[in-house]
Amino acid sequence: MTPRPLAFLACSSLLAALGATVPAPGGAPPSNNDLPLRDFKPRSMLVVPEHPVPRAAFPAIDVHNHVNDAHGEGRAVPVAELLARMDRLNLKRIVILTGRWGQALQQVVDQMVKPHPDRFTVFTEPDWSRIDEPGFGEAMAAQVKDAVARGARGLKVTKVLGLEVRDRTGRLVTVDDPRLDPMWAECGGLGIPVAIHTSDPDAFFEPVDATNERWDELHKYPEWSFHGPGFPGKRALLDARNRVFARHPGTTFIALHVANHPEDLGDVSGVLDRLPNVVVETPPRGDGRSRASICPGTCSRRCTRRTRSASSPASGPEGPP
Repeated sequence: MTPRPLAFLACSSLLAALGATVPAPGGAPPSNNDLPLRDFKPRSMLVVPEHPVPRAAFPAIDVHNHVNDAHGEGRAVPVAELLARMDRLNLKRIVILTGRWGQALQQVVDQMVKPHPDRFTVFTEPDWSRIDEPGFGEAMAAQVKDAVARGARGLKVTKVLGLEVRDRTGRLVTVDDPRLDPMWAECGGLGIPVAIHTSDPDAFFEPVDATNERWDELHKYPEWSFHGPGFPGKRALLDARNRVFARHPGTTFIALHVANHPEDLGDVSGVLDRLPNVVVETPPRGDGRSRASICPGTCSRRCTRRTRSASSPASGPEGPP
């Protein structure tokens, strides 16, 4: 070995023995090199042409919106302002999914639908507070019929079914609970669709640890996690939902958020193969849109034929529900 490599090895051994440190780029010591995930805000170095699309090429229908709904949880948008936004976007119609029932529904119909029947549609919802009443399913079927008479044109079922709604025994009401069959059947008889949100992203059912791909948002919003013995697994929820689809072939179901399984588009494709009464909706949430863009060819062709789109520019971000 020549003298120069020997000298290098000797210096390296000495530095290691003395515990010497080499300054990091920019002069920061290695102890400061750890970067908390919350502080990681990289700037993309990608240079490509931008092609903003401020207006739809063809009149669009947003089938998943909550603007000016019956819950009133978001800021109400003045109708004139909302219509102006829709016109700028070439948004022909908005479907307000969360319209509740009874007088609350009537208020949405009177304020949004009746004055602008060609621009707004509203869906009704089940009243889960009545779950323990005898004949609950028949009561909900009658409630749906009343809602349609008031002007509703569909039924929205949120993820609380299967995850939060409990009967007097404390047990969760499953998505395929037979008590609900009269309600699903009534929708088919009335010719209205059911927009159903079952479960949440896969990661929400996994341990919130370093392996969880959505650790950052679950750390910020721990209540979004459904991991643990108090909740069913995601596969059980989707299987129960699919059994409802199969039991009611005469009812059209809109499986929201890419059938709530954008992580596994092969599974979504299988649902479409087996169940011709199901269509899927593409969500305004990032978990579905980004992954749907890499949809396998066979699923892509099916989704093109049996997809309903959702967009949120008219009302702002939708959030987790």
